[in-house]
Amino acid sequence: MKKQAILLVHGMGKHAAPTKEEPGAFTTEFLHATSAVLQKFPAHKNETLEDYFDLHEFNYDQRFDPMRAEMADRTKSMRERMAALGDRHGIAFPADLASRLTAWESDFSKDRFFATHWLDVIFYGSPLGEKVRTDLALQITALMGDYGIGNIHVIAHSLGTGIVHDTLHQLFRPEDDPNDLKPSDHRLGSVWMFANVSRLINSVTRLCDPLASVVKPDSAGCTKAFINVRHKLDPFTWLATFDPQDNGSWVPGNVYSAHYSAIVTDLVREANPHSFTHYLSDPAVWTPLFDFLLEDNFQPSWSEIAQVAKECADESHHGASALLEGKFKGLTKGEIPPRWDDYLQTAKSLGQAVKQMEKLFPRSEAHAAPPPLHRLPRPPRFLPHRPRDRPSPL
Repeated sequence: MKKQAILLVHGMGKHAAPTKEEPGAFTTEFLHATSAVLQKFPAHKNETLEDYFDLHEFNYDQRFDPMRAEMADRTKSMRERMAALGDRHGIAFPADLASRLTAWESDFSKDRFFATHWLDVIFYGSPLGEKVRTDLALQITALMGDYGIGNIHVIAHSLGTGIVHDTLHQLFRPEDDPNDLKPSDHRLGSVWMFANVSRLINSVTRLCDPLASVVKPDSAGCTKAFINVRHKLDPFTWLATFDPQDNGSWVPGNVYSAHYSAIVTDLVREANPHSFTHYLSDPAVWTPLFDFLLEDNFQPSWSEIAQVAKECADESHHGASALLEGKFKGLTKGEIPPRWDDYLQTAKSLGQAVKQMEKLFPRSEAHAAPPPLHRLPRPPRFLPHRPRDRPSPL
């Protein structure tokens, strides 16, 4: 067993669960994406993050797969499908959910994205979400016992960010509950939120506003460091964007500067900027990721970092950012949508826009007209407790 562990929590959509013989699909994506970059550095050409960390995955498809299968059976009425799901999980769904799902199913009958992604969000907002949070809480608690304080790093994507936030809030909430974990005794090493939708998910669960919860860095919260990663053209982050300000309202200014990092990027390497692997392939993301997680084990020269960053940019779609922004211009941005119907219509437009981007930027054209090095996205500052006295090469 390694000294430290990474816990991966996937987002919307179907992900094959880990087995005793094979890692889960999300872990495989993470390993492939990070290894593809890490092995470009001579000192790490035969390494993966598994050489330094035990990788664990929380996969909630065991809860959602039966839901998807039951919902696909249109020989039954919606109420019959909901009753079957309730019996399976031992829960009672809200009385109005069946009628709302019936209406949405009619509106999105030909939208496969709704069935594979948005149903996850809807059902997480139901009593099924409590089952998911309990499962994750048990896994985190077990890892705490195995690895100890400060040695667990949680990396979540999309819907997983909401599930991680809600679970950690319930585990570490500041109320005097003897069953809650105390941050001083169980603090995480770091929490990485990719495409953070926790504020949007809270509009459904109403558990706790992520800007007011215990899921924050340093002594005020449950983790030593908090890193938020967002792509400017990821529409899933446009509503209720998680963007705490350095004004003392979230954490004190000294904690904000020392233990929080916001990574915002706009490099486009594929048609879907929401993709987890798309995030991981970005120099503005993998540079601080490796620097923080690997610490002194990651010591390439700045010229090496600049060369690998340039190779990644050379494989990106030159000019795609502006075109994507134009395609997404009509999609809703702002705070919590007034109704779920409004956001689902926005999501439907997103799916159509992504399909258009796939036609505009086929993979065969990925290497055309790369941007010059000086136009690459500048990596964010390294976390202050991992100081660098060398200037950034980008």
